[in-house]
Amino acid sequence: MMKKSHAVLGVGALLAAGLITGCAGDAASGEVTLNPVSWFNDAEADRGAQDETSPNASAKGSGHTRDRASDPSVTPGVEAGAGDAGDADGKTSDQSAADRRAKVESGEAEAAARRSERESAEVKGLVEPGTRFAPGDAVKSPNGKYTLGQQPDGNFVLLDSSDKAVWSTQTHGNPGAYTRFNHDGNLVTYTAKGEPLFESVTKNVGTALAVQDDGNAVVYGAKAVWASKTQVSRIYPGQRLRPNQSRTSPDGRYRLQQLGDGNLVVLNGSNKAIWSSQTHGNPGAYTVMQTNGNLVVFSAAGKSLWWSASSDPNAFAHMNVDGNLVVVRPDGKGVWGSSTTRHQLLRGQQLRAGQDRWSVNRAYRLDQYSDGNLVIQDAAQKVIWATGTHGNPGAYTVFQGDGNVVVASASGRPLWST
Repeated sequence: MMKKSHAVLGVGALLAAGLITGCAGDAASGEVTLNPVSWFNDAEADRGAQDETSPNASAKGSGHTRDRASDPSVTPGVEAGAGDAGDADGKTSDQSAADRRAKVESGEAEAAARRSERESAEVKGLVEPGTRFAPGDAVKSPNGKYTLGQQPDGNFVLLDSSDKAVWSTQTHGNPGAYTRFNHDGNLVTYTAKGEPLFESVTKNVGTALAVQDDGNAVVYGAKAVWASKTQVSRIYPGQRLRPNQSRTSPDGRYRLQQLGDGNLVVLNGSNKAIWSSQTHGNPGAYTVMQTNGNLVVFSAAGKSLWWSASSDPNAFAHMNVDGNLVVVRPDGKGVWGSSTTRHQLLRGQQLRAGQDRWSVNRAYRLDQYSDGNLVIQDAAQKVIWATGTHGNPGAYTVFQGDGNVVVASASGRPLWST
């Protein structure tokens, strides 16, 4: 169960309020860690501020109260380092009482200042770079309807008022994982060992993270550079789609999913695959929307298995409402689509063993056999044409940039060409 705040707080205000402390050992990175005390509700926060101003509070400057019953260094009812009334410091009981009253009044003023600055930060609704979400940490939108937080199972999730997830990093199954809005502006979810599981790819462009009243979590730079609502259906340039992660069309009818067997598929509402990269048999494979505009499926070892052969810098992949997976240029023009490429081998693409292309009417299929032969079959699976390159297991077909279609051996030696 995530600990909830009643609003999103700016880190500067939280530091001033004593509700965020720097992690020991993180001085070099300047990382800010969210302390569980920051997620009290108003009554609890106010009560904590009052406790800090009481005569039995911990030493001044600590920023936190201390459990005197369990702390052997503190004698109940006595300030650490202070003597009883009438000690060698010459203070009388009246003087000690006056000092205590002055301390209480000073503490109350400090607490009021903290509350004022905290409330000002809540209006801004921003999380600044350097903020870390440990398991259980969460922030809320200013209107209190949406909660963004780190779950103990490793998932970083945005919940609505009914605790329904409206977006997540899909990083569950990683207990101990945490999320950090790094100083470079990149929002990253890490395993407990510090390995990245998800990132917003906003490095050096993001300056603030906001949880908005409309249920959108947004990374801002000079403008909005990442948004959770967009992320639902998009793979941003530089992002990965890891095994069992997905993107969904805005209307929820179609899903792009990286299956555990290595296949990248588009599924309809009946969970039927209507397109795939045909890269099954490669457990651990993942997909990357490269910054050069090429959508690529890699094996777990980093070997390319399939690619869209698109080449427009900073293009992104989008799951459309019509079931078409599209690579889109920054100006909004589509440069590759799964619906059209089911029957096309694009320049620069390869057809590997077990992969195929179908005619528009699905009466004929071009198939790369595992024995190295490239064949055309009819609907009855009768071979009506072949390159005659059988006997070469691992051979593949490539549509070269010069327009030549070549069947090459596993080592790259040409076996047949147009």
